[in-house]
Amino acid sequence: MLRSFKRGAAVPCSLTKTYLLMPGRHANIIFCSQGILSVGACLPLGIYFLIYKGNIKEYPHEGTACPTPASEVCGQRHLLAPGQVFRRTIDRGVIPNMIFYGPSGVGKTTVASIIAANSGMRLYKLNGTTASTSDIKSVLGDIGTLNAANGILLYLDEIQYFNKRQQQSLLECVEQGTVTLIASTTENPYFYVYNALLSRCTVFEFKSLTAEDIAEGVKHAAQRLGESDGTPVNIPVDALEYLAQSAGGDMRKALGNLEFAVNAAPVQDGTRLVTLEM
Repeated sequence: MLRSFKRGAAVPCSLTKTYLLMPGRHANIIFCSQGILSVGACLPLGIYFLIYKGNIKEYPHEGTACPTPASEVCGQRHLLAPGQVFRRTIDRGVIPNMIFYGPSGVGKTTVASIIAANSGMRLYKLNGTTASTSDIKSVLGDIGTLNAANGILLYLDEIQYFNKRQQQSLLECVEQGTVTLIASTTENPYFYVYNALLSRCTVFEFKSLTAEDIAEGVKHAAQRLGESDGTPVNIPVDALEYLAQSAGGDMRKALGNLEFAVNAAPVQDGTRLVTLEM
């Protein structure tokens, strides 16, 4: 028997006492009859929980540098600023079918993960460059099961690579509301998305990030990396500006460069110092 639990849910287990999921971050947890709990959703801050025979453990994940709350997403203030229609919608947790349109590395996948966390739905991710019709059928096969008791949110990245037939396979479940679709594309959706599917979705444009947006994200990510490693990370202003400007508006690239620099940085007086001279 499988059951889904959300943030703050008490997890009954015949092998353990009742535990409250802490520290308050959203996690979709699947409880197996053997007493093992495994994570069933993306946790952008990289906190995975495993509860086994009464022991609660925390596991790091490679996505450590990514923010969780919408308020921590850098850029996209036209969508995510308090009071904006998009922000109010995702905060309510009632999610329409959407298409995110914008360049790479500007937060489309991160925002989709935040939406899934706030909605409590089971998140599935497919990429249009590699997914097939059978992959779609596999996701749709979970409709109405306990594995997706709170509904299914399908995040389809690079939807422009799906052909017309593949996009048509989503029409029925999207129209019936059994699957909520969030698709993303770097191309104009009005040219690349099947009209019948496009008419059932709301298009939101994600704009390129400024150097200031990226600098803010790099600063927060460096703090998290230092906290996870137990060694504070110090980035002087000139190094921070270089990381932000050299990323070309791509936060993913900036965070990758940051993690490389932090791993290579020498430890001096208990602090990792990232400089231009490294």
